[in-house]
Amino acid sequence: HTRYISVTGVQTCALPILLDQQLLALDSGLKHLPRLDLSDNDARRLRNGLRLELEGLAGGEMMRLYSPGEGFFGLGEQRPDGQLASRRIFHFSV
Repeated sequence: HTRYISVTGVQTCALPILLDQQLLALDSGLKHLPRLDLSDNDARRLRNGLRLELEGLAGGEMMRLYSPGEGFFGLGEQRPDGQLASRRIFHFSV
């Protein structure tokens, strides 16, 4: 059973805990894409616009990117030349 909350409902939510129960994780709509877990160092390299050399992935495939320090942080594409390039990187501040 899917429940929806209006923008007004979000703005008037008195308890952050209740609000957290209403929100979906950012990657919930991307579960159809394969997941790729990277080291924090490799994640930092992608954030800075560098590409990674990775083997064993299909060229042209989009994937969800995760790191131990950040969890889900963006989308990457495995290029035909074997390099992983960032496509969408999310910047979170707490």
